[in-house]
Amino acid sequence: MAPAIAPGPPRVAGATSFRFAKPAFDIYLSGMPIIRKPLEIPPEVARQFADKMRPFHAEDSPLKRDEIAADTAHLLLQHMPKGAKLRLADVLELFRLMR
Repeated sequence: MAPAIAPGPPRVAGATSFRFAKPAFDIYLSGMPIIRKPLEIPPEVARQFADKMRPFHAEDSPLKRDEIAADTAHLLLQHMPKGAKLRLADVLELFRLMR
């Protein structure tokens, strides 16, 4: 005798039955904590960053704002660890957050 199958919800013509997948746990990174050294920026560079932020917020032209942000990204990249990435969008976000 075949095992009894529990009746499910009534079927509707054209409907498909599916179940959502269970979320997979990230086993690879669960035991590997990511430790980063705090970024040490010299005080002179922090002042230059603040000095560039003022004309950035005063500028109306998006092209000029991007130029100021690109200069600032270049300045910050000189003091970041080797291989670090800093996108223009990251600098724009920093300016926005520090307004």
